[in-house]
Amino acid sequence: MDQFLHQKLLDLGFNGVALVVVKGMTILEAGYGYANYEHEVKNTRDTVFRVASISKEFMAAAILKLIESGKLELNQSVEEFFPEFKYAKDIKIHHLLSNSSGVPDFTLQMDFYDILHSDDILQGLIDLAKDKDLLFEPGSEFYYSIPGYLMLHKILEIVSGMDLESYLKQTIFNEVGMLHTGLDLPNRLVKNKAGAYALANDGSIQLSKFIDMRIAGGAGGFYSTLGDLHKWNLYLREQTGLLKEMFGRHIKADDHNFYGYGIITGIDDEHGENRIYHYHTGGGPGVRSINLHYPKEDIEVVLISNLEDRVTFQKAQNTILEHLLNL
Repeated sequence: MDQFLHQKLLDLGFNGVALVVVKGMTILEAGYGYANYEHEVKNTRDTVFRVASISKEFMAAAILKLIESGKLELNQSVEEFFPEFKYAKDIKIHHLLSNSSGVPDFTLQMDFYDILHSDDILQGLIDLAKDKDLLFEPGSEFYYSIPGYLMLHKILEIVSGMDLESYLKQTIFNEVGMLHTGLDLPNRLVKNKAGAYALANDGSIQLSKFIDMRIAGGAGGFYSTLGDLHKWNLYLREQTGLLKEMFGRHIKADDHNFYGYGIITGIDDEHGENRIYHYHTGGGPGVRSINLHYPKEDIEVVLISNLEDRVTFQKAQNTILEHLLNL
């Protein structure tokens, strides 16, 4: 099976890394293409990648850890943290975690120059939404909100007195052995870190547009490796306390997906009636990613690419799942 899947990804021209674990057995763990095209440095199982919105899993877990310690409550209003936010009294921690707050989003393509040169970048980003009307009554609908998760980031730093990365290292990462996971800061040197690339209109490879990932923060600003994400997945599956609520169906996203706390529960009708899987995807300039697990079949798939190529990435994902789920 490993040779079959490996060859399939090679044939597709997939650029990135892939991990497939079935019932605790590693079927595939390999790199494809280049981490650095300019110097022809190849991707390996140890290459460090931006993981984009998979970061929300880390952010949600950090908040739930804070709640477990008694310093926050799920049904607590965020008004005390953002008194100038127009509808803060109506928004609870639960709403932010489940992307059901109704806080309007912003795009990473906006001009953030003034905010990035301010004294409080997180607050500046949150303030972009503070005077706007909510899209709906909190808790009534699903809406994917970057500012909502940045509010969680800010709340954690206020309550814990620590920055998000340090808090996660102290409470989870160091214990689990996730030594290659952290926030992608603009001046930070990270060994073995992949570059970010995109496809030009003619199909050639070019550098991706630079994004200062402080804009994404706890909503999408982390980097990690295959090995660290596998350790993370094992850690989450072992939880019996509040972190187990990450896998809950807290709000219906669409006919086939429910959002939990930083994790989506999908209903897979294509490969059998009501097959359940848990996942989160990530995307943006120079990155595509997915962290996925079918609990009943105990199939884990992690794919990360440093090439913004949706078509090939989706083909790689579909190829792996079609083979595994139809065995």
